[in-house]
Amino acid sequence: MLEELIGFQMSELETPLSLGYLNELKAFNKAEQIQEISGQASSESSLEMLLKKVSKYMSLLIIEMIINIKNDFDTSSIISEIDR
Repeated sequence: MLEELIGFQMSELETPLSLGYLNELKAFNKAEQIQEISGQASSESSLEMLLKKVSKYMSLLIIEMIINIKNDFDTSSIISEIDR
């Protein structure tokens, strides 16, 4: 999206990106659009990090539930054997 706006491909750069080259591309005339893209990218990154945290939490919760179910089953099995 940013590459389309400015008109170059990062993969095609042979030297590090410089202010002079950005000036040649007239990138500074598109500062508002660049800031909007930057804001969208930051929001997307924040959402991805949040989703990773939720996913990790859910995985841990599922593991905890499995352990609790197993422990409950083992306890009830022992009690039923004692009752016989």
